[in-house]
Amino acid sequence: MPSGSCIRGVTTCILLTGLAPSLAGAQGGNIPLSPEAWIATDSLRSLSYLGRPALYINRGVALARGVAMENGTLDLDLAATDTTNFLGVAFRAATPRFSNVVFLRPGASGTEEAVQYGPALNSVGVAWQVYHGDGANAVAELPCNRWMHLRIELDGPVARLYVDTATAPTLVVPRVVASGGEGLGVWAGAFGRGAYFSNIHYAAAPGSSAKPPGPAAPPGTLLGWEISNPIEAADFTPAVLPDSRRLTWQRVAAEPEGFVLINRYREA
Repeated sequence: MPSGSCIRGVTTCILLTGLAPSLAGAQGGNIPLSPEAWIATDSLRSLSYLGRPALYINRGVALARGVAMENGTLDLDLAATDTTNFLGVAFRAATPRFSNVVFLRPGASGTEEAVQYGPALNSVGVAWQVYHGDGANAVAELPCNRWMHLRIELDGPVARLYVDTATAPTLVVPRVVASGGEGLGVWAGAFGRGAYFSNIHYAAAPGSSAKPPGPAAPPGTLLGWEISNPIEAADFTPAVLPDSRRLTWQRVAAEPEGFVLINRYREA
């Protein structure tokens, strides 16, 4: 939750916490590894790594220019060094700062923290504290200094991720968060230390005609909220409510699970 935002309402369950087409009409294909083919939040390099052409990004996210896929399959190889913190993919992206992300933590290889899904809204960072546990985390072995394969299948609200040689989904995300776009990209987190990507291929497909209902919020959950404009913490005393005359209010909606993602509306 951004420091100093206020929220109006009471609930029994709440957690607070464009791409221009250049491959017009393309339904799939290989995505070039040259930096000019990407829109990035950090500098990119095209080089050879572990015996093959690769794209390197130190931190942040890079979205492929002119690539749009709401449903379909994204396949790529990725490699972590001994110092890599995070590496993964961004999908259904509206901009580099509004997307969904599936990422790997090499330092947590073999644990339930190895693989994680979450939305990145108003940031390249992922809301991992909110999206955590069943449907967001998975166990996988993540070797460093070699290429691993990653496949993500998008079908309506569901995303399925296959890590390396897995023949069954490593992680199934039951409901992908609405992020307002169809862009595809690679992701290396906000803390740097780099990651490598190669053999990036996508194939768009129609979504499933059967749309499962969204989750029901717990009984008694308030779904309509208003949040204030951001307030600097130094401008008021925590024990005293802020002056209401200084506040403006925006009506926002709860996610289907019943909580409000403040970062959807305010930048942290």
